[in-house]
Amino acid sequence: ITIFCPRTGIKQTFSNKTWVHDEHKYRLYECVKKRETEPPALPWFVWIFTSNVKDAGTDSSIKITLYGENGKSNIITLSSSGGFFERGQCEKFKVDIVDVGTPYKLRINHEQKDENAAWCLSRIEMENITTKKRYIFKCDAWLSKRKNDRQLITELPAEGEDISWDLPGTNSEVFINIYGGFGDTGKRWLEQSLTHKVKFLRGQMDTFVIEAVELKTIRKILIGRDDSDRNGWYLDTVILRQKHNDDFKVTFLCNSWLRSDENDGIIWSEFFVARKEQLQKFTYHIRMKYGGDDINSVVYLQILGENREIDIKDMKINKRDNISIQMHDQLAEFTYEFMNLGDILSVAIVYNGSVLLIDYVEIEVPKQLKLYKFLCDCCLGLNVDNRQTQIGVAPTSVENLILYEIIVYTGDASAAGTVANVFIDIFASNRNTPRIKLRNHSDNFARDRTDFFYLPMVYLGRIKKILIGHDSKKFGDAWLLEK
Repeated sequence: ITIFCPRTGIKQTFSNKTWVHDEHKYRLYECVKKRETEPPALPWFVWIFTSNVKDAGTDSSIKITLYGENGKSNIITLSSSGGFFERGQCEKFKVDIVDVGTPYKLRINHEQKDENAAWCLSRIEMENITTKKRYIFKCDAWLSKRKNDRQLITELPAEGEDISWDLPGTNSEVFINIYGGFGDTGKRWLEQSLTHKVKFLRGQMDTFVIEAVELKTIRKILIGRDDSDRNGWYLDTVILRQKHNDDFKVTFLCNSWLRSDENDGIIWSEFFVARKEQLQKFTYHIRMKYGGDDINSVVYLQILGENREIDIKDMKINKRDNISIQMHDQLAEFTYEFMNLGDILSVAIVYNGSVLLIDYVEIEVPKQLKLYKFLCDCCLGLNVDNRQTQIGVAPTSVENLILYEIIVYTGDASAAGTVANVFIDIFASNRNTPRIKLRNHSDNFARDRTDFFYLPMVYLGRIKKILIGHDSKKFGDAWLLEK
């Protein structure tokens, strides 16, 4: 039996290995080793107002995700008590949401049960029961496959007394000119986003429609903005598609500021079609060795590559088992996929919690066969003497990775194979590997099968021994390993 309390973030497991019979009572004790903790949640009231127009209601479930300065909530599913969000009616809910800080937007969609289903949302109001702060998310639009922008999902900006900052992005009007083998489209202002009521917010993807005569091979774009917003605008990527041609996709990697005090004051720029190698998705394994006495927060990491830069905002670290952590005691590991960043030039680390001691950060890029190491040896946080909350570091060293081949032979006997997850630990003279999962096909480790795995790793030195096993204790998952 597992019991989870959202308010405390504690998940407890109670084990029972006996048969349950009628009229018998059982006392179960917690398995402390299996206790898990998650960020505690706060109680909220949610009011959903359906518009008072014809056919505005829906019997679909509603899904919302709240975004704030500390991150985002899980997807929350809301269903009307009467099974229907009625026209002109308000439905009230009470939900638990992780502490996202001051909210800045709400993502909402509904599960359309058929092609004709539609819902006209007036607004959503939310109140943090703990702080008594209330926020309004105005919509006044249809979520429908047949009306407005034909989208079932929308994002609404937050309005409230304590929201005093300007939402990141730009308030400027933006234009684009597309150049191809048959001329160009001319300057076109991007006025109406099909995906968001408020366009060009930070981290947001906006979709626009431009009608033009066929340009043939796309060569470049010119994109810019007016100078009404002095804060400028950071443009990440532009993708062009044709409405009735799913195979047509042209990508421009921009990664440029369009502002008066960056990029020589230019608020427009030309970009050329990205090369294929720039669009490949690379896997990045990030390891950070850290410590501290009051850790339960999120580390923000920015990676600057020669092709582009990327912001990572969900590196959650926490102190485990309520034990005081000293320097170098904890190793956090994360894996992400991004378009090719190129050679990594630097990283920036931001921590707005109490105290965080950082020894080093490693970034392993298997496709490049490189390991970048950044020695930090610093202390960040609001309780540090100098209140330093961020640091930028260039690579201290770049090591070449070696491609190791691992060949696994499964025996030839009845039921010799397994579908369990197989792992291996390698112990060597220079270093030991972390636990490696071996899986590259759905039918790995079948009877009388030979499996090949290729793993890029830092040179291990002389291999002393291995530990190999699998994670299942089910009766049918036994495995006959030959060599």
